[in-house]
Amino acid sequence: MKNTLKFLTLLLSLALVGCQKKGGLDDDHNRPQGSVVNNYTIFYTSTDGEIVTPHSLEAIDATLVSNTYEDGKGRMVFDKDITTIGKNAFLGCRTLASVTLPESITTLAAGCFPYCTNLSSFDGKFASKDGLSLIAGDVLIAFAPASGVTEYTIPSNITAIAMAAFVESKSLQKVTIPNSVVSIGIQAFAYCSSLSSVTIPSSVTRIGESAFYDCSSLSSVYCRPTTPPSVMRINESDPFLAFGNNSAGRKIYVPNSSTERYKEADGWKEYAESIVGHNF
Repeated sequence: MKNTLKFLTLLLSLALVGCQKKGGLDDDHNRPQGSVVNNYTIFYTSTDGEIVTPHSLEAIDATLVSNTYEDGKGRMVFDKDITTIGKNAFLGCRTLASVTLPESITTLAAGCFPYCTNLSSFDGKFASKDGLSLIAGDVLIAFAPASGVTEYTIPSNITAIAMAAFVESKSLQKVTIPNSVVSIGIQAFAYCSSLSSVTIPSSVTRIGESAFYDCSSLSSVYCRPTTPPSVMRINESDPFLAFGNNSAGRKIYVPNSSTERYKEADGWKEYAESIVGHNF
C-alpha cells in the first residue's frame, strides 16, 4: 500500500510540472452544459511537435484535464470555460510557437507569456489583427518575440506596456511608442538585443526596473518628458538598472531645461554621465 501511495504521489507531481513534455491526461471528461468547445480549449503549436504545458496551472482558473498533440496542433482541454490567464501562466515555455486563446477569457494578466522565446504569433481573444500582440483594453500585454519583425509601431490607443511585454524580442530593431503611453513595465524591453534607438514620449510618467536592461545594441535613448519619469522597482533593495548593460557609450538625451533634474533623480542619476541635454 505504501509503495502504491508513493507511486500515485509521483504521478501527480509530474502532472503539475510546468513547461515540460507530457502525455495527455484523460480526454473523456464531462463538460458543463452550454459550454462551447473553444471556451475550454487552448490550441497551440510547438517548435518540436511535442506537448507544452503551462508553467503555472494555478494561474489559469480551470483545471487541465487533457493535453495532446496531434496532426501538428496541440490541444489543452480544461474542465470549464477559461476566464482568467494570470501572471507567469506560460513563463519560459520556450518551445511554444503559437497560441489561440478562447473567447471566454475576460482577464489577461501582465506577464502571462514572458520568455516564450520561440512564440511567433497569437490568435483568438485579445490577439491583434496582425497576430503580433495580445492587447487587453488599452494595455499591450505581450508581443510575439519570434515573429521576425524588425520594426513595430505600438497602437495609438495603448496607455501601458505591460511587464516583460517585449522581452527577448531579439529581431526588433525599432519600436515606435505613441504619445498615449503613460507606463512602461518592468523588463518591458529587456534583452531586445537588436534595438538600437528608442524614443520615450512626453506622456510617460513611469518606467519599470530593467525596462531596457541588456539591450546590448541600444546606443541612443531620447527621453522627452520634462519631468523625469519615476523608475519602479519590485523591491526597495533592487537596483534600478532601467538602462543597464546597453551598448558602450550609450547616450540618454533629455530636454535641455530638465538636464539637471534627470541627473539628480532616482533611477536616472545612475546614468548621469550619459545624460545629454537635447532641443526636442
